[in-house]
Amino acid sequence: MQYGSWGYKVNWNRYRSTGDGYGGCDGVEIGHGTAALPANEAGRKWWATSS
Repeated sequence: MQYGSWGYKVNWNRYRSTGDGYGGCDGVEIGHGTAALPANEAGRKWWATSS
């Protein structure tokens, strides 16, 4: 058994607007990646193994 906080893994993308300034949805991706965010809760995790 293991006790701890495992958090969340999220993907992100960053865009630069190429629109006309009126809130258009077009853009050019200028970065992307993943981030690990902490969890607000801790808990137990267990698994079974063959003997």
